[in-house]
Amino acid sequence: MTDGRVRWFHIFSMDYGKMGYRGWATQIDAQFQGSLKGTNGSNNLSLGGVAAYGLSPNWSLFLMGNLVNNWNKDFKDHQGVGLNLSPLLVYKNDKWWDGAYVRLWPTYTRFVSGKLDNSGGATMQISVGGRITPTKTWVVVVRKNYDKDLNGLKNVNDSVLVADWDILVSLSTFF
Repeated sequence: MTDGRVRWFHIFSMDYGKMGYRGWATQIDAQFQGSLKGTNGSNNLSLGGVAAYGLSPNWSLFLMGNLVNNWNKDFKDHQGVGLNLSPLLVYKNDKWWDGAYVRLWPTYTRFVSGKLDNSGGATMQISVGGRITPTKTWVVVVRKNYDKDLNGLKNVNDSVLVADWDILVSLSTFF
């Protein structure tokens, strides 16, 4: 089994056609370690908020802040609490293909307690996606991990595989 992720958003009243501030949302994000080498690092639970801004008809900015809790493999030991900032820049253009978008998503987490205190890590994610039908979407994600200070998040002592680069392909349905 590889790693997994469950994410829930609650979107408050948001006007997606508006320029400037559009509204906000809350999120709960749980990421679980896997059992295969290279996916068996740590478990995270994040709670946070998202403010949305329309920069132009095609550009949107989502400013996310989260409180992150980290546990090691099998939830045996709480590693610490951290703060995460994740500005997401999205470009949409239906002239390319149905539902076309490109997302640029840098993230940075800095831990303020526990074994990970005073350590930080970052990622840069670039996504390209679109719609197959009104309820089915596709996305290709390339992510570079810059977590050299967070060895607890990578199982480097137990695995020859290290997830410094990820390429993900996803098909989703909404109901």
